[in-house]
Amino acid sequence: MKLRNLLVLAICLVLVLATGCNLKPNPNDPGNEDPVYGGTLRFALGRDSIAFDPHIYYGASSASIQGNIYDGLIGYASDGTLQPALAKSWENPDDKTWIFHLESGVKFHDGSDFNAADVIYSFERIMDSETSATRGNLLRSQIVSMEAVDELTVKITLVGPNATFLSVLAAPDCFMVDKEWGESGHNFKSEANGTGPFMLAEYEPGVQYVLNKNPNYWKEGLPYLEKVVLVPIQDDNTRINSLKNGDIDMAEVIPWQDTLSLKKAPYKIYSGYETFNFVRINTNRAPLDNPKVRQALNYIIDREEICQVAFGGEAKPISAGLILEDHWAFSDELKGYWKKDHAKAQELLAEAGYSDPSQLKLTLESSNLPIHLDNAQLIQNQLSNFGIDVTLKVLEVPTLLEKRTSGDYGLLMDGTSLPWPDPDAYAQFFHSVEGTIYAKAVGFHNEELDQLLEQGRTVLNQADRKEIYYQAEQVLLEEAPWIFVLWRSQAESTWDYVEGFVHFGGAAGYYSTASLESIWLDKAAEE
Repeated sequence: MKLRNLLVLAICLVLVLATGCNLKPNPNDPGNEDPVYGGTLRFALGRDSIAFDPHIYYGASSASIQGNIYDGLIGYASDGTLQPALAKSWENPDDKTWIFHLESGVKFHDGSDFNAADVIYSFERIMDSETSATRGNLLRSQIVSMEAVDELTVKITLVGPNATFLSVLAAPDCFMVDKEWGESGHNFKSEANGTGPFMLAEYEPGVQYVLNKNPNYWKEGLPYLEKVVLVPIQDDNTRINSLKNGDIDMAEVIPWQDTLSLKKAPYKIYSGYETFNFVRINTNRAPLDNPKVRQALNYIIDREEICQVAFGGEAKPISAGLILEDHWAFSDELKGYWKKDHAKAQELLAEAGYSDPSQLKLTLESSNLPIHLDNAQLIQNQLSNFGIDVTLKVLEVPTLLEKRTSGDYGLLMDGTSLPWPDPDAYAQFFHSVEGTIYAKAVGFHNEELDQLLEQGRTVLNQADRKEIYYQAEQVLLEEAPWIFVLWRSQAESTWDYVEGFVHFGGAAGYYSTASLESIWLDKAAEE
C-alpha cells in the first residue's frame, strides 16, 4: 500500500482500539475522512450456519451472522471490556437491582421501535424453557422480576449480588428481539428482525447468506459496507484458495499452515489464543465414570506434541484450567497441573482396577473438520501407544452436534471459547443446572463445584473471587470431566484493501466476526 494508506491504517487502528466496535465518525477528526462507504464484503465462514435464533449459540460461524443482525443491551470492546450497546447506561442502586437506560430512536429492521417492552420480552423468551436458550437456565436462576419503568428504562431485580450479570448480558445469545414480531408467529430460526448494522436479505443454506446495510442503524455513520455476503466453505484448502484467488475478501478459521503466507502483502492476518480444543468425557458412562480413569487420560496426553504436529507450534498447551495467564483470576499455583506423566497415569489406572491398560476399550468421536480431526488422530495414537484400545469415529458436523447436545458419546473431540471473559463462564460448562454447554447433557454433577461457582458470582471483591475460582479449578481438575488439550490461534485473514476489522483480544476473541460494522473497503488499494 502507499505511504498515505499505511498512515490511514494506523489512524484507523488507533481509533478502533480506543473505542472498540462502537466506532463513530467524528467530523472534527481528519482521520475519519478516510473510511469509504459502499461495496460488498465477501466473507468465507469455516462452516455453515445452523439457524438464526438470537438466543441460541450455534457456534462461531452462526454468530457471525446473528451478531451482525442483532444487538444486545451491552457489548464488548476490542480489549474485552464491557461497553454500552442498546443500553446507553445503567445503574446498580443496590446489590440486587439493575436499571438500564435505553438508546432512543432505535428501530428494528421492519421499522418498528425498540423499547423497554422488547427488552422484557427478550429476556422472558430466553428464560422460557421451550426456547431452549443457551443462557436460559442461568437467567432463570438469577432474575426475580423485570419492570418497564418507562418506554426507555428497564428495571431488573436479581436474587442477590451478581458480579457477572453484565457479562452475561453481553454474550452473543442474549440479543434483543422485537416483541410484536415474535408474538405474531415469525420463526426465529429461519427469519430475522434485529436492530443490528445489517439486515437478512436472502439465504440458501450451505451456499450463501446475504446481509444488506441497515439504513436506519442507530450508530451514526455506520456501517460503511453496503452488503455482506457470507459463504460457508468448510474445506480449509478451498476456503484459503478462494481468498488467494480473490473470490472472497475475508476468511475465518485460517489453518496454521497458511498463516505465514497470509502475513505478507497483499493479505493481512489477525489472530489470538482464545479458542481451545478439548475432549468431552461422558462421566456417567463406564469406565469413564471413574475420575481416576479420566485423570489418567489427561496425564497420558502429550500436549506439546499435539501443538507442534497439529498446529505447527501455533498453539499453546493447556496446563491447568481455562483461565488465561494474563487474566486477573489466573492462579500460578495450578500452572503445569496437566503434563505428560505416564508413571502417574499407570498408577491411577491401577487404582481404578485397570493395571493392564489394554483392558480399557474407548471410542473417540470427532468431526471431519481438520482443526479437530488432526487432534483426535494424535490423541488416539498417544492413548493407543500407552496400551489403551481406542477406536476413532469420524462424524459429519451435524451428527456431532446432535451427539454433543444429547450426551450420546464416550469421548468427543471438540473446540470452543469461553462464553464471556470471566471465570463465571465455567458455570455454562460444568454447573449441574446451568451447564447447557456440557454438564446437563451428560449428567455431570459435583455439588462442591456448583456451590463455588454460585458463590463466585455473588462476591464483588476481585481478590476474594480469585480465591473462590482457585478452589473451583482445583475441584474441576480433580474431577477431570474433560481432556484439556490446547489453546489455538483463532485467525481471520483479509485482502489488504479490507480496512477497519478488529480482532478482539483474550476470551472475547470469538466476538470478532460478530461485528463487521466498522469494516470498509479501500478502493484505491483494491485497484
